[in-house]
Amino acid sequence: MTKSGRLEPVRRVAEDREQKAAKYMAESLRVMEERQRRLEELVAYRKEYLTKFSSSGGSPRSALQLQDFKAFLVRLDYVIGEQTKLVELSRAEHEKRKKKWLALRTKTKSLDKAIDRLHANEQQKEEKKVQKESDDRAQRRRSSGADED
Repeated sequence: MTKSGRLEPVRRVAEDREQKAAKYMAESLRVMEERQRRLEELVAYRKEYLTKFSSSGGSPRSALQLQDFKAFLVRLDYVIGEQTKLVELSRAEHEKRKKKWLALRTKTKSLDKAIDRLHANEQQKEEKKVQKESDDRAQRRRSSGADED
């Protein structure tokens, strides 16, 4: 078996790993974007809630309503803070998966180049071998033709 042939299974394994890493990277991107959208929705809802409160005269009808309003804002701010943390965790996870995919991609491309070089060398050797055999046959014909004269 040729050197390039022996490397083919290694290349296939590297390619499979790269493809799996690409899938994981794409999934982490999807999760990150989904969490970012949710954060944006929460921030927009908070802004809308404050706007509604302000448009209703800015003062609640009772102390209980003011207390409920403030308590809701505290809970909403907490949820926004937690969602922000999730977005940052997702972003870090995506970056980690992207780096892993890039490393595997580089490895696969290196293997492809190595295999291509080996193929080229093997092809060149084969062509030299065929040319040498052709030259030897031509030399034998000339020699046998000269002997007959």
